[in-house]
Amino acid sequence: MKQFLFIGWSLFSLFFVCGADAQKLSRPKNGSLFTARQLQEDYGILVNTLREAYPSTHRYNTKAELDKFFAASRKKLQSPMTERQFYPIVAFTAAKMKDEHIIPTPSVTYYNEVYKKNTRFLPFSCKLINRRMYVLKSAVAVLKAGDEIITIDGIKTQNIIQKLIGYIHRDGYISTFLYRHLEDYSPTQNENLFDLDYSFFYDLKQKITFKIRKPDGSIIKSISRSLNYKEYSEFYWKRNTHEQPLTFKFLNKDIAYLNISSFHAEYRESFKQDFDKLFEKIFNRLDSSKTQNLVLDLRRCEGGDNSYLLLLSYLMNKPFRVFDYVEVAYHGLPITARYFENTENAFFIDSLLYRTASGKYRLKPQYESTIAGYTNINPKSNNFKGNLYVLTSGATGSAAAILSAITRNSRRGIFIGEETGGAMEGPTSLNIPILVLPNSKIRVEIPLIRLQLAVKYKKGRGVIPEYTVETSVNDLINSTDPQLSFTLKLIEQKDKAF
Repeated sequence: MKQFLFIGWSLFSLFFVCGADAQKLSRPKNGSLFTARQLQEDYGILVNTLREAYPSTHRYNTKAELDKFFAASRKKLQSPMTERQFYPIVAFTAAKMKDEHIIPTPSVTYYNEVYKKNTRFLPFSCKLINRRMYVLKSAVAVLKAGDEIITIDGIKTQNIIQKLIGYIHRDGYISTFLYRHLEDYSPTQNENLFDLDYSFFYDLKQKITFKIRKPDGSIIKSISRSLNYKEYSEFYWKRNTHEQPLTFKFLNKDIAYLNISSFHAEYRESFKQDFDKLFEKIFNRLDSSKTQNLVLDLRRCEGGDNSYLLLLSYLMNKPFRVFDYVEVAYHGLPITARYFENTENAFFIDSLLYRTASGKYRLKPQYESTIAGYTNINPKSNNFKGNLYVLTSGATGSAAAILSAITRNSRRGIFIGEETGGAMEGPTSLNIPILVLPNSKIRVEIPLIRLQLAVKYKKGRGVIPEYTVETSVNDLINSTDPQLSFTLKLIEQKDKAF
């Protein structure tokens, strides 16, 4: 799974130095059982890394709660297991930390020898509405957009959803993130979490029996063929092609629409989009035309680098600060760094840091100006001066969630849609090495820097919109956009009032 949820900063050249590559360890053969000792060693390394290197271990869990949880998880590792049996324990531990940036993925061996060769896949992508599963796109004729899947091989889909969301990483207590990330949530993702996690708990045969509720209310049973990996891969890329990270257009002379699907540099480069030039061009045009309304769509933006700061400088109408503080758990390298895939950006120079009363480390005041957003940023002279409307969803994460938090805290825009997937207090992100567990080779991304935003917030919650607008079954069937439609009506009503 390829995910980019970190944010780049100009501080890298000063704050962090590169280390040596981590040790290379042999892979287990396909089908091997790992001994209890191997499993316990892997799990112990994961726990020690979270305790030593991860700066937000007790952000949402007390020490007593985590000690009890880790001990209970270790008790499950008394007998040999395959990776398929062990991975859910690792994923459940990652989810326990309540951080969208702690991301586990199976080993390369599992992908190549089990997932691609032996796994069968469901022939549809889903949309989750009120904790029910609906067909969004289908690879078979018997399933249509808007069909509700009630059971799969006799198992209630509501039970399936409830099981899978327990293994998904998310910020704090934000439920929208869980449900959107069981869908094709982002145009920059390379894999569907529902399809991956489903395969760890349920075996599909070549023939699948569905109980389906049709849009007219009738209930039928249907049998369909599952997909092999080649068929699934073709279907996946047909239904979820990558799109350019920025699109802009005028919906009418007084309403402009700006969609940001990614703040990642590599996607900008792949589409040959220069955000510096594009933002300047767009906001010059908005300024010269005196456009009254701008709709900013962040519903499928999972994050990226610090290019969101540039966009903020065009959206805000007064000086703003992004960070209250940034914090790390250690200086130098942690002991478990030997299991990092590489230690680039994992070394923190102690002379730049001071230790807090909590035992964490923060940047000394004289270096704060080296971080963009740590001190006040002035708006651009051609900043947007009209009415701002921001569309968000549970997939609005990381950098996009930071932009949303700063905008909301300043009361700069009106939010429509769903609670953002990123916590309003800020993420633990940046400098994310991959921890490779030495026996199973399961990989876990561990963020090393806590970013505390300079905003008022409710702990563990994202930006909650003024207007919650959900997608309905009819929207799936008719391919309509309820959040955008609501926004346009809201603008129309406001214009009429004046």
